[in-house]
Amino acid sequence: MAYRITYTEKGSIIDCSGIFSMQDIIDANGALHCYIKYSEHTYQIWNVLNAELAQITEGEMDEAVVMEGTSEILAPNMKIALVVRVDDSVKLCEAYRMKIEQYSSKWKCQLFETVDDAEGWAVK
Repeated sequence: MAYRITYTEKGSIIDCSGIFSMQDIIDANGALHCYIKYSEHTYQIWNVLNAELAQITEGEMDEAVVMEGTSEILAPNMKIALVVRVDDSVKLCEAYRMKIEQYSSKWKCQLFETVDDAEGWAVK
């Protein structure tokens, strides 16, 4: 498994590692959305500092945004924090952030270089 999910009272932290694919995103989202307290969550922190995202295309990020649109019904006030530093991964995550805004999502999305910074924004 290329990810580990830690659930908190108001959100979840997804630690990704190794080669991370679109299928891993789908699987992780499936686990998140099936969590019994998902509708009470207000944030997700995706830590991809230890993950290789090269197999994921910007087109696949469009698919992720469409999936998020259906999740918005259950958790309308979600903050998505993406913790990333590698240039190619930053570009991909920035494309995701822009797509979220483009599709008029109520969700907020920001990129951060550290988990601490992401938590500071997301938990507020």
